[in-house]
Amino acid sequence: MIDPSAPLPRPRSDLTEPPDAPQALSGALSVLQGRMLLQVSPARVGYLRGQLDAGRSGLVLCGKNALRKAKRLREEEQFSGPLLVDPAVYEVRAASEEEPFPAASEDSFAFDDPLEVSLAEQRAVGVTVPVTPTGYIHAEDSDALKAAVRRVADLDDAQVVFTAPVDVGWLREEDAVRQLIACLRLVKGPKAIMLGGQMDPLARHARAVDHLRRVIEEVPGAALLRTDLAAFGALAAGASFTAFGAGSRLRHIVAPGEKAQTSKGFSTSPHVLFAELMDFFLGKTLADRFAVRRLPSATARRVRGCGHWMNSPAMPANGRHGPPRTMWPA
Repeated sequence: MIDPSAPLPRPRSDLTEPPDAPQALSGALSVLQGRMLLQVSPARVGYLRGQLDAGRSGLVLCGKNALRKAKRLREEEQFSGPLLVDPAVYEVRAASEEEPFPAASEDSFAFDDPLEVSLAEQRAVGVTVPVTPTGYIHAEDSDALKAAVRRVADLDDAQVVFTAPVDVGWLREEDAVRQLIACLRLVKGPKAIMLGGQMDPLARHARAVDHLRRVIEEVPGAALLRTDLAAFGALAAGASFTAFGAGSRLRHIVAPGEKAQTSKGFSTSPHVLFAELMDFFLGKTLADRFAVRRLPSATARRVRGCGHWMNSPAMPANGRHGPPRTMWPA
């Protein structure tokens, strides 16, 4: 439930007053400023690594073997770009007041502190900065949110990224948004927001997009990870950095215990990021629309911030294999 006693964010004198200036990241974090990272599973790094824009992007490894792959990238493959490891505990465990940073598995020793262990493991493999292993924060679970915030605030370390994997229900009502902003502002370092919800979380509530923009604008050091085209909007709104998911599963969170919903029917046609409309379309749809014109081809042209995802010869948009194509002008 929403806690009415929670501190509120700075009020604006009127709706025309500009938001606070974006917080400049310092120390090791400064390399992340203004970047759009690529959130990717370790198994796909080899395919995408050489296509990252060194000056605008970097990697967020997420999933099984992420720590092992990060260590290999640093020690054996000489990867020197920005590198984060997302423990993704929120995929399997929810945060609670008692355990805001729950152990990801039953194999952990009871006396181990999951937060301290995770931060140490990430630092040991050479990440740019460590991120917290926060559990999934259900809608309006203010007790879990405040417990996580207090624990990170006690670290007093501005070089730790606090991940806030929140259900999109936090963006539904004004009171919930105000409390989310107030809590996140208590954390000294960057706050990496990730949204939970089936399919497209931001489509679930009428004001979710406006409220997300407000959170980005009013929380110093706010970032948006594990997302889709919202990464562009977040940077425009002043986010410190963002991370675009390399696949649909890594563009939102499905709450622990829920089965991911999918669109009705299945198409073997790849999804294409079409620059002119700044949206994804099935290759078959574009092929049909351009039936009497020259068909756009998915050549290796870079997505701003992410770099290009394909480095192969031009392939028709109605091709039947490979990851989402990009046709974003460099």
